[in-house]
Amino acid sequence: CIDQYILGNQAGPGSMAGIFDGIDIDWEYPDNPGNGNPYGPQDIQNYTNLLKEFHTQLNEASEKTGRHYLLTTATPAGQDKYQKLQLGQASRYVNWMSIMTYDMHGPWDATGPTDFNAPLYADPRDPSPPPANSYSANRAVSDYLAAGVPARKILLGLPIYGHGWTGVPNINNGLYQSSPTMQPAPASAVAGTEDYRILETLSGYHGYRNQTTQQYWIFNGTTFWSYDDLTTVAVKMRYVNSKELAGAFAWSLDGDDTAGSFMNAVYSGLHKR
Repeated sequence: CIDQYILGNQAGPGSMAGIFDGIDIDWEYPDNPGNGNPYGPQDIQNYTNLLKEFHTQLNEASEKTGRHYLLTTATPAGQDKYQKLQLGQASRYVNWMSIMTYDMHGPWDATGPTDFNAPLYADPRDPSPPPANSYSANRAVSDYLAAGVPARKILLGLPIYGHGWTGVPNINNGLYQSSPTMQPAPASAVAGTEDYRILETLSGYHGYRNQTTQQYWIFNGTTFWSYDDLTTVAVKMRYVNSKELAGAFAWSLDGDDTAGSFMNAVYSGLHKR
């Protein structure tokens, strides 16, 4: 990776130098199953060792080129996953950790309960089974800090998309509902997931806000979508500033509208210190 993409030797010596300013490690997730991947407890130390090795080799590349290179890593927001990691030790080797504080609930739980994609705080009334009922951005950030990760190395993740179900009982405005007839909501690309730019333009829906989780959702009597609207973004940016975190990141840019409304809200919110 260093030789090909950082030193730029993939198509000939130095032919691609200067294109990349660093490397991001996204391992989902050490010592956790996923799509049939082999995994085991050795992943934990291997993850830390991997970051350390990239850190060493990027520093060596810097000595050759005179440029500073970034090493970042995307990290889990669920405590059942990040509590396995050597967070404090691993953080020594990276410029920042991008906590993926989204996809906490979604239509992979096909029959529910309907729940929030990216709650800032946990709701004690959340009917999801443990540990998912206590997933939240605040829980993750607090635990990372307690594990020794400096605030200046933490980025809060935001989704530029939402998750949804259809066939939802018309109770409690669709929130926290379960039914054997529920299924992922129809969407433009993948059922159950839709871009912010499209969700903001849907007609026939009413919007609601949960003051505990600081999450927004829309419901039309049968279809439920949870996503971050611009008010939610503003609340989360105030949280980032109050915790003196490094900043925020979002996934992914193609979900924003043509005016860049979502990312403009992130930018303006971060600069209101």
